[in-house]
Amino acid sequence: MNQLIKNNSKTILLGISSGISLFIINGGLGIFKNISNYILNCINEKIYYQIDVDSKDKSFEWLLYWLSEHESVKDSTHLNAETVYNNIGKNPKVILVPSVGQHTIKYKGKTIWISRIRDSTFDMGSGAPFESIKLSTLINNSSAVNELLQEAMLLSLNKDIGKTVIYINSEGSWERFGNPRSIRSLDSVILNNNLKQQLLDDIKSFITNESWYRNRGIPYRRGYLLYGEPGNGKSSLINAIAGALNLDICIVSLSQKEVDDRQINHLLNNAPPKSILLIEDIDAAFKSHRSQVDLDSTNSNQINSLTYSGLLNALDGVASQEGRILFMTTNRIELLDNALIREGRVDMKIEITNATKEQASQLFSHFYNLPQDSPLSNQFSSNFANYQLSMSQIQGFLLKYINCPEKAIEESYKLLPVNLS
Repeated sequence: MNQLIKNNSKTILLGISSGISLFIINGGLGIFKNISNYILNCINEKIYYQIDVDSKDKSFEWLLYWLSEHESVKDSTHLNAETVYNNIGKNPKVILVPSVGQHTIKYKGKTIWISRIRDSTFDMGSGAPFESIKLSTLINNSSAVNELLQEAMLLSLNKDIGKTVIYINSEGSWERFGNPRSIRSLDSVILNNNLKQQLLDDIKSFITNESWYRNRGIPYRRGYLLYGEPGNGKSSLINAIAGALNLDICIVSLSQKEVDDRQINHLLNNAPPKSILLIEDIDAAFKSHRSQVDLDSTNSNQINSLTYSGLLNALDGVASQEGRILFMTTNRIELLDNALIREGRVDMKIEITNATKEQASQLFSHFYNLPQDSPLSNQFSSNFANYQLSMSQIQGFLLKYINCPEKAIEESYKLLPVNLS
């Protein structure tokens, strides 16, 4: 019996001893692994220069475009095909960029290692997985990576030269909408009198007189309201003005459910540089007159939590962005509260009316590439009275006779209001 107890005791002690030994060994291995990783990281920091580029940053798009143009990448055997568009939804083009994994390129005689990493989580806004690109090179070649990123930015921006970039608000920030649009010619926008030139001259004066505003303590902002019947070119005019002045357009949607006072303030005061802020159909966002709404409470006609007072504060509050050019459009100016369109918030109010006879004649000449005083153009416009039709109605009619101006004149009686359905 005593012998049995002794044997069991030895077995238990041996088991405990083995467990302690395993624990010590595993712990030692863990400590050794941590120390090894630390030493390896220290060595890497002394030898390699690394930059991480996240897909949520604009530089990610710049870098991919640059890589698609680089000869080292074109010779790679592991590429990813991605589709880009020259215009929104049109003219698709496939570019080849490094796929997920490890790649090596030569840049200015320096070796740069590229690691493209795709996360398992997704961006809820775009539905695309989060990605990143790690650029690595020897520490002595760090300037090469910085130069590469600058070159990528310039290459991407040069892609936009001669085009208008459209931004939209998404989840509280600005993001590009599609690919840049071709600039719309100012000549293609036909307005009554000299409105187009007056507006262009006013914006040019604003842009070139920043010091004048600052020296007099006047907020350096400019606001414009375009109003009038639909279909007469309010949005077209803004597109053409942006193109003529090499500006981009930031379209502010007030109808999105997530838009609130804080978000609209952030959007209006953090627009991309050299851009026009555009709020279309402002009357649709707040339909009540001032007498019908408490300016310090949420408008009951809204579908989001944006308040009227919040919008007014974002437009010209103490934290409002300097150098801002704001356009608002409406078909129903009578629905707008005076506080919204007072001086300081709106500096110029421009009515875009239905077509005059002169506008109809100019549109006909422009459409068929005829001289301004062409007898055909005058004959066409003589069939209509001033302010009888919108420019879009006339243009839609002319599109039916794109190669036959004489036929358009012959059938122009069909455009008269009595014949409109």
